[in-house]
Amino acid sequence: MLHQLARAPERRETLHRRAAHYFQTQGDFETAIFHWNEAGARRDAARLIVALADDLFDARRFETLTFWFEQLSAHEFAEFPTLWLYWGKICEARHEAESALDYYERAAEGCTALGDLIGLSAALNHQAHILDWRNGDHVEAERLQRQALSYVGAEHHRQRAALLANLARNQLSAGNTAAAQTLYREALALYENDRQGELTTLLNPGSWLYHSMGDFLQAVAALHRAEQLANELNDARLVEVYNNLAVNLYYLGRYQQAGDYADKALALARAQGDAHQEAFALMNRANALEMTCGASYADLHQQYMNALRIEQRLDNRRFIIATLVFMMILTRHNGEMAEAATRGQYARNLANERGLRWLCCFVSVQLGAAQIWLDADAARATLDDALQLARECGDMYQTMASHFWLASLYHSANDARHLEQLRECLRLAVAQNYDYFFRGEMQAAIPLLVAAIEHDIWSAYVTPLLAKMGARAVDSLEPLLDHARAEVRQRAQRALEQMGVTRAARPPRSRAQTSPALTLRAFGNFTVWRGDECIQERAWGRRKCKRLLKYLVLAPHHTLSKDAAVELLSADAEPHAANANFYRTLYNLRRVLEPLAPESGSNYLALQGGLVSLVMENVAVIDVDEFTRRIEAGRAQMRQRNFVQARQEFSSAVELYVDDVATDDLFDDWV
Repeated sequence: MLHQLARAPERRETLHRRAAHYFQTQGDFETAIFHWNEAGARRDAARLIVALADDLFDARRFETLTFWFEQLSAHEFAEFPTLWLYWGKICEARHEAESALDYYERAAEGCTALGDLIGLSAALNHQAHILDWRNGDHVEAERLQRQALSYVGAEHHRQRAALLANLARNQLSAGNTAAAQTLYREALALYENDRQGELTTLLNPGSWLYHSMGDFLQAVAALHRAEQLANELNDARLVEVYNNLAVNLYYLGRYQQAGDYADKALALARAQGDAHQEAFALMNRANALEMTCGASYADLHQQYMNALRIEQRLDNRRFIIATLVFMMILTRHNGEMAEAATRGQYARNLANERGLRWLCCFVSVQLGAAQIWLDADAARATLDDALQLARECGDMYQTMASHFWLASLYHSANDARHLEQLRECLRLAVAQNYDYFFRGEMQAAIPLLVAAIEHDIWSAYVTPLLAKMGARAVDSLEPLLDHARAEVRQRAQRALEQMGVTRAARPPRSRAQTSPALTLRAFGNFTVWRGDECIQERAWGRRKCKRLLKYLVLAPHHTLSKDAAVELLSADAEPHAANANFYRTLYNLRRVLEPLAPESGSNYLALQGGLVSLVMENVAVIDVDEFTRRIEAGRAQMRQRNFVQARQEFSSAVELYVDDVATDDLFDDWV
């Protein structure tokens, strides 16, 4: 043909038509499209493009399709308006929402002009998806989807299933999980022998529906079926399956598996050039690494920031919000409550702007958890709102988490209402198998679970949870062996035995003995005895907790102004963050000294009138005080010329001075 073209260029159109027919009969459709276009037969090219568009779109050959579209004229688009539909789908896949909406509107106009109800239905469906997913306009999205559904009869089961699935997504966004579940099941039933449609529906709304209900096991089951289908079909959405598996396995406490799927998703996303899935994988990977201590705080923060920047560039609001929430969890676990709360307020505003009720609930739970240490009243209001939203959305996991943080809030304030919240939290945890939640929030969980043992709230369920938490749980349980009630001592003893720790239940102490006196040694390594029990190093947790007690021991009259303590603990932090850090450190110190709090009250530390101090009637000995007293006593004897007595006092002081003060904190300038 090329040879004939060179000899007779006037036959160009005829020869290209002949070539197009030949390649089309041979099944080489792409070459045929080239020759149809070269022959100027764009109508024939357009007809063939429509036939190929599904397969090329699924293969993500967007550049090829776009190149062909650009060669067509308005006449072809008027005759084949589904071309506008595919161009819109390409724009949507590239996160160009406004361009996609424009193309979908053109498709709808073209299909209306031709009386193509199926095409019109598809165009309205895609418009609705963007309005719901990107713009948060759930009402208009639902109206378009129901209009689209009215154009599709029962004989078009695939199209009807797609519409039902999209309508389910819309209801899910609005927090109507019961309606979403009904629509999802109806859509899945229509896709009975359609593997491609089944895959789409299992991915979304299927896995996200179960995730939003807190049924992570069911979500994982749906996703494993989706994984099988994606592999059988060689479907590019396998990366989406991997990411969805990673986030659900994270919530099931299977952090290693979650990390493995995140790594697979990251490799696939980068190979496919899918920016959103890459960001999703980075977020999932950081989640898993945080829970397995697999990376430093700085590295994890950077991973989240990388994911956040990608989603912000794509203007993907839902995943911007999700990434901000996981960053909140990271910063909260690192003790940076003010930063966590700031991110939470921003994320909640974004969710409210788009009417994303379930996401607003998700954000509010974590925001309330951070606010506990900043503003108790704000935390209570936030968590009450979260609890109401979680119930309305049918999310058992977030309902349970809301009760947990409300229990933690009341517990930290010595408010007996913590027992009511704890009871409901554990009831849901038992019913839904949410054991893994407590391991993820161990620091806050241990005091509450010990309170559950004390008050016999689901003790049989709580004991194995504490057994998995190791030495920190042992240290918190042991004081229950001294409890006034025999049944509490027995429950504590049984729990410790399950943890492999043998301790005999001790007879109850008299009221005068309920708060054993502290002995504080500041010379050498700073050491504290509660009665005859030395508080082990592992019990202190963060270094600032022990440091605050050290400051009080060495301060004049064992009292510091709150402002001075805030400055000493967090000199470089913002005032809001420094204040939050002080209250958190004071709370943790009380927990170390008084594991039975709030039942025993605050026996060793007082915060009153802007001053924080040791309660000296519950302190037996402070070695630096005793050292000073003996030195002064020796000097007094010297002034009275009682040299023998003076020598005895000074010798006693020298015996106390075993080393420099606080040798475990040599680089603290204040000490």
